[in-house]
Amino acid sequence: MNSPEDPEAFPSPAVAMALTLAALMVMLLVLTPLFTAGHIVAGLAAGMVVGFGGVGSLAARRVPAPAELRLGLCGVPPKRLLLVLMLTPLVLWLSELENIVALGLERPEPAPLPEPSSNGAGEGLRSLQIALFIILLRPVVEEFFFRGVIQQGVVAHLGPRGGVLLSTLLFALARTLTGPTNEYGALVIILQMLVLGGILGGLRLATGSLLPGILLQGLMNSVELVALYLAEDFPIQGFTTLDGHTHPALLAASGLLIAWAISRMHRLNKSIVNPVPAR
Repeated sequence: MNSPEDPEAFPSPAVAMALTLAALMVMLLVLTPLFTAGHIVAGLAAGMVVGFGGVGSLAARRVPAPAELRLGLCGVPPKRLLLVLMLTPLVLWLSELENIVALGLERPEPAPLPEPSSNGAGEGLRSLQIALFIILLRPVVEEFFFRGVIQQGVVAHLGPRGGVLLSTLLFALARTLTGPTNEYGALVIILQMLVLGGILGGLRLATGSLLPGILLQGLMNSVELVALYLAEDFPIQGFTTLDGHTHPALLAASGLLIAWAISRMHRLNKSIVNPVPAR
């Protein structure tokens, strides 16, 4: 199996950091003019595809054969997809992290909602664009770049723990630099992404595939979107409302599912992520 001394592994930790910064710069160059013109979702989508998708695709050409296996572009046994379902309640705990931050930092007032548009079709199209971005496009691109290109290389150089830690730090950095600019928002994002990135990195190691991570991100974002859509009729304190904390019973139940999944991931064969003998 690949060891932390695998001379063929790409990228190295230093190159992984450089690739992440390059992807961020390209993303910002692409999305800035679209943001300025008011095309926020289009800017994020284009920046994500050109920045992380483009840089990741170029870097993937340097990954030695069999690149598909190293990058996690492979299937996964259906029974291991149960991990995705058990980890989906993580969305509640990520939300609760924000509630904890709000105890120490003043939560900014939410931005006022835009006035309802008379163009119902236009509003519907914008909502569809947002859903497609956070449920499909961003999970695919991020998992390919961070858990595919970056993680497989740094794991081979640093070992599983060090590799997952570095890929998680880079993931959290990227999300934070492209997220809110205020102190409160930045702290919330970096804490949430450190937790999420660690889980996604462990899931990648445990299954050898990018698919579970893509599905987990998509499912979590779908749950959050549906909950927010139904918030007026079915509010969930601490999750879809800005007051208080999520009910302890709900957190406890979801925590048990997450703990089972993490325990199961720990028992799985982590070496599947690097199935190529070192030369």
